[in-house]
Order: sequence, then C-alpha cells, then structure tokens
Amino acid sequence: MKKITRTLLAATAAITLTGGLWSVPAGAAAPNWKASYKEYIKQMMKSDNGHLNSQDAEVVLIDLNRDGIPELIAGESYRTVNTVVAAVTFRNGKVVKLQQSGDGQGEESPINFNLGMSAFSVKSNNLKLYKISKTGEYIYIGEDGGSSAISWSGGDYAIRMNGTSLLSTEISTFSGSDDEGNEYENYSFNKKAVSKKDYDRLQKTYYAKMKEVKSGAVSVRPQDLYDFEQEKANVAGIERFLNSFKPISTAGQKK
Repeated sequence: MKKITRTLLAATAAITLTGGLWSVPAGAAAPNWKASYKEYIKQMMKSDNGHLNSQDAEVVLIDLNRDGIPELIAGESYRTVNTVVAAVTFRNGKVVKLQQSGDGQGEESPINFNLGMSAFSVKSNNLKLYKISKTGEYIYIGEDGGSSAISWSGGDYAIRMNGTSLLSTEISTFSGSDDEGNEYENYSFNKKAVSKKDYDRLQKTYYAKMKEVKSGAVSVRPQDLYDFEQEKANVAGIERFLNSFKPISTAGQKK
C-alpha cells in the first residue's frame, strides 16, 4: 500500500497534557467522561494536521473494554490512506491516551498505531462485537486494509483492551494485484498461507463459533464537530455526538 507522508504539526502543544493525560481546567466540577471528551474533541480538532478535515475521516465512540464508558478513536480511511490519529479512554476522571501493539494494516499513524482507522470504522461496519458461544467471552474483530489503483489488501483482527493498552491479533488476511492484466491473490489464516478454498472454509469455521451482538458504537464526521473554515468548535454537534452513545449492558458476563 502506498504510504502517505504528512507532517505532524506542533500545535498539539496547545493541549494540556500531563504524562499523557488530558486535564479539565482547575476549578471545574468533578469531570465525567462526556465533559472531558468534549474538551478533548475541541482541542483535537483545533490541532488537526489535515487528517480530520477530510470526507473520509471519522470519529468513533466504542466501549472496547465494556465498562460502560466508551473509548474515542479518530482517523482517516480511504484507499491508500488508513491512519488512526487519536485514541483515548477515560480513567480516574481523566482522558488517557491508548497505546496499541500487535498486527494491523495501518499507515503513517502519528500515534504509532499498527491498526488503521479502517479497523475501527462504524460507517463501513468494519468493527463488530461477537460473543463466543462456548465460553460466553466477548471479542471485537476489526476489518483492516486498503487499496490502490492496482492492488488491495485486507484482514480480520481480534482487538482486546487491557488497561490503557490495545492488543490486535491477526486472524486472517487477503491481498491481490492486477498490474497490466497479471492478476494474483494471496490468502492467509493464522499467519499461514492458504488457498482461497481453505481460506473460505477456515473463515466459516471460525465465525461459526460465535454470534455477532450489538456493540453500541457510534460515529460522526469531524465536520459535524468542528467548522474548519471558521476554526470553531460546534459545541452543540459535539454534545449531540457524545449523547448519542448508549452503553450496551453485558453485566455479569465474561469479557
């Protein structure tokens, strides 16, 4: 996949950070996640370096650890561009940056995410929550990937959250190219090359052991949160977005 090189602006210094934490201004009432995320979104948009001022950008709220409070993930995904530019959670009254390790097909993430925004996209229905029938465990699976004029690639990745860390594990991948009529396709499952026939069979067997359930994830265009021409936050739009998230109850069930 062709890499897109962009320069990260130093404007992020405008955000009040302490050891990777966003702090609500002194004297404010005890913070909740909505109030804290509202301030974070304002500064995130203000300091954007061009990734979010795009029709292909998306801001997502999704409860990856299923504690009733969503994580916020933002980035851009279309063809050769597939990057996460912001990922945070809310812990102990503060917005905290998420770290990610493991597999993925992201490109040029300024926060060093291997997973691309494609894997978290709600508008493309790429991120889904499943319940494993035998164990009752819940697992998120994101479809990551991209394409160019002559090539394409994708893959399924299990995504788990532990504290402020995300771990992604490759389940399967596919890729192909059509360069001057010389078309080829590659498939893998559990990081081993397989034929198209075996890929289809293994995928079917894997997903037969689980059932998709509602995740409660919501997303919005950055343009609904911020007027990039006027350089002004749309406070009403931000509040509507935050209020649109409704936690899905899975209390007492395995994570």
